[in-house]
Amino acid sequence: PIKLEHDVKSVSNEVTFPRDITDDYELLQSLRKLSEQVGRRLRKASLAGTTVHIKLRWSDFSTITRQVTINSSTNLDQDIYSLAENLLKENRPPGKPVRLVGVGVSNLGPPTHQFSLWEDNHEKKMHLVEAVDELRDRFGKDIIIRARQLPQKSDNEFDQESNS
Repeated sequence: PIKLEHDVKSVSNEVTFPRDITDDYELLQSLRKLSEQVGRRLRKASLAGTTVHIKLRWSDFSTITRQVTINSSTNLDQDIYSLAENLLKENRPPGKPVRLVGVGVSNLGPPTHQFSLWEDNHEKKMHLVEAVDELRDRFGKDIIIRARQLPQKSDNEFDQESNS
């Protein structure tokens, strides 16, 4: 018999840029968007993971992957992004051109959370991401974005607005 179904072992997303990227801000924006996509896919599948990995392809097409494993499983966008951001900063020499970046989560299982004796905002964070997921399902993925994802204005654009 042929088994067509299999257990999901990881969830990841990546993007290949049309040109090499050297701008840190642009790379972090892409990393954040990929982290949000991975988190959303995990939540839709009722999964969470303990290992976050990134994939980087340089301008010469050589590729590296790096990962970090945490104690408690997560499917929260911000947790995934923070870990991926640290991996990027630790493994990318400053200014080195990047052709592809990817984010993934593995060591999957049902979402669980170990509660802390001190303040724990996990439940609030889960309600927030679930509300954002619902808005995006109903009105499209761009209905709500972080302020950091808004296009940046240059100093010249600010000067022109203040002169008008």
